Amino acid sequence: MVVGDGAESASATDVSGMSLRRIVNASGATVVGLHSPAVGPSLGLVLMPSSYSKQIRHYAILSAYLNRHGFDTLRFDLTNHVGMSDGEIRHFSMSSMVDDIKGVVTSQVGAGCDVSMVAFSLSARAAIRAWAELGRAEQLVLVMPVVNARDTLLKAAGVDVFSEAFLDGVRAGSGVLEVMGYSVGWQFGVDGNASGLADLAGTAEDLDAVSAPIATIFGGADEWVIADEVTRVLRLDQFPERTTLLIEEASHDLAHNPPVLRLLVEAMVRVLDPSIAAVDHMSFDDAVALVKQERRWAADGYRELEARL
Repeated sequence: MVVGDGAESASATDVSGMSLRRIVNASGATVVGLHSPAVGPSLGLVLMPSSYSKQIRHYAILSAYLNRHGFDTLRFDLTNHVGMSDGEIRHFSMSSMVDDIKGVVTSQVGAGCDVSMVAFSLSARAAIRAWAELGRAEQLVLVMPVVNARDTLLKAAGVDVFSEAFLDGVRAGSGVLEVMGYSVGWQFGVDGNASGLADLAGTAEDLDAVSAPIATIFGGADEWVIADEVTRVLRLDQFPERTTLLIEEASHDLAHNPPVLRLLVEAMVRVLDPSIAAVDHMSFDDAVALVKQERRWAADGYRELEARL
């Protein structure tokens, strides 16, 4: 039953302690997420939005690590995107990402949850805006964060998708932008400009409005994000509760470098719980089994979970 803006449906399904969640954002679109409980007493709930071209399944390992170190997790697909949430990627926008994150945060805080967030890449930019607008005080962890969407997408797509001249040409032609193998409507660029989510200046303005502690993990080999821009926009000299960790060998796509991923996992866990002396790493066999299970669920549209509602 939907209660209103940011409301979570009352039904959920339990498979090995996991439950499928449906949350309605302010635009009336349904966000689909997967909740995984902590192993042992819970230290709180960590929200994990998907990012561009990513889905719930891509965060299975990171979610499992947080679970084994005492955190519940709720990883969720974006609307107007490629996962299970409402909409098609042709209608994707940065504003819709903000709506999704705000809807999920509101629903979980309303349910009495102590929430924090780990957001990756482009979702990190949306999370900053959501935290600023909602006035959240909980921990925000930004991983490989896009702080200058114009520059990052220029590097990823080869064109400035926020250029008004470019957008006029796209609108008069095919009407779609080709970004990393997906067709996104030209309105994506218009929305980014209108909402102030396209440029570094907008990120700095939003960050100035965030009072929550922020931990940022970024890569020295990130081909899409400029490390100096990340540190500069955080204004570390003015906000002592903000921390940064540079992983020298990390590129933007962490999946291609398992040793770096291990470092990221350790950093992420320790940021959320500084009392942890040593991270409990899962075995290779356990990691493979987990990924296989997640792929099986995803390939079937998570119907195995739906069937038990």
